[in-house]
Amino acid sequence: AEKIVWRNARRSAYCWGEVWFTNAISPPALSDANLKVLFFQRAKDLSLNFNFIEQSKIGADLTLRNLERAANLIQSFKQVAVDQTSDSKRVIHLKHYIEGVITSLEPKWKTTQRRVEIECTETIELETYPGAIAQIITNLVTNSLLHGFEGFTEEGVMKIKVERESSNIIMKYSDNGRGIPPEILPRIFDPFFTTKQAQGGTGLGMHIVYNLVTQKLAGKVRCESEMGKGTTFIIELLM
Repeated sequence: AEKIVWRNARRSAYCWGEVWFTNAISPPALSDANLKVLFFQRAKDLSLNFNFIEQSKIGADLTLRNLERAANLIQSFKQVAVDQTSDSKRVIHLKHYIEGVITSLEPKWKTTQRRVEIECTETIELETYPGAIAQIITNLVTNSLLHGFEGFTEEGVMKIKVERESSNIIMKYSDNGRGIPPEILPRIFDPFFTTKQAQGGTGLGMHIVYNLVTQKLAGKVRCESEMGKGTTFIIELLM
C-alpha cells in the first residue's frame, strides 16, 4: 500500500511539473474577449500611472512657485522695513523697488477685489531716500483701500505710473474708487483732517505724504479727483 501511495504521488508531481513547464514555454491562447480585457486593464494602469506623474509634477511646480513667492515676500518685507528705519540715501532701481513695496503690501487686499498695476520704465534709477518712497506708496495705497474703495462693489484698481520728463521723475498714483468730494479736496493734506475720526482715523496719512514729498524729497505733490471717477496723486521729483 505504501508503494502505491508513493507511486501516485510521483505521478501527480510529474503531471503538475509538465503542465507548469508547458505553460511557461507556450502559454495557453487567450480568447479575443480576454485579450480586450487584458489590454484595457493595462491601458488603465498606464493611464493611472501617467496621471499620477502629471499631478505630482503640477503639485511640485505649485509648491516651488509658492516657496519662491514666500521668499520674495520675506525679502520685500525685510528691505522695506530696513529702509523705513534708515535715513540713508542710496541709488535704487525705481521699478524694482516699487514692485518690492507693493509685494510687501499685497496681504492688505489679497482676499478682496483689488489689484495694483505698475507702469515704469525699466531704466530709471534714482538717488533718493528709499524709506520715504516706501512710506509714500504705503500711505497712498492705504488711503485708497480705506477711503477710495469704501462700499465699492466693483473691481478696485490702483495704478502707479512713473515717467521721466527732462530732469524730473513724474509719479502718478491713481485709483478708480469713489473719488473725493469737492469740499474736502482742498483740505486733504491738512494735518489731523479725517473723515474717519469715529473709526480711529488720525488724519495724518496724506499729511505725511505731503511732508515727505515736499521736504524730505524736495519735490511737489498735488491731488486731482472727481466723484465717481477716482483720485489721482501727481508727484514730481528731481532726478
